[in-house]
Amino acid sequence: MQAETIKSLLENVGKPISHIEQEIGIPKTALQKAINGKRGLPKRWSIALRNYVESKQYLIAVGIESPKPENKKELKKTKKVTPAAPKVETSGDVTYKPKNLAELKDLCPKNLEGVERSAWISENRLKYGV
Repeated sequence: MQAETIKSLLENVGKPISHIEQEIGIPKTALQKAINGKRGLPKRWSIALRNYVESKQYLIAVGIESPKPENKKELKKTKKVTPAAPKVETSGDVTYKPKNLAELKDLCPKNLEGVERSAWISENRLKYGV
């Protein structure tokens, strides 16, 4: 995906690039480099970015904050408070709902590898809306 296309996709998204990378699961600075024209964005991340913007997931994604205090003393005083994880009702018992792709991958059973792991992730990505 070209830099112009990425810029046009992200023009209405009011989030920092680093937050978008984290929420989608794109490696750090890969999106920034693609925007600056230093490299192209791989197809797999282009699809993920397009889905993220078109489904307006940036409006519902929570949990990433970037405090911008005026001086370093305020930064030390600021404690990051992690909100309670949302719960999903599944046939009577309550389970954890992942907020982003990285958390979903952590939930994947360790015995799955390769294609089976990818299938599990894609199936649960739809299930949890990640």
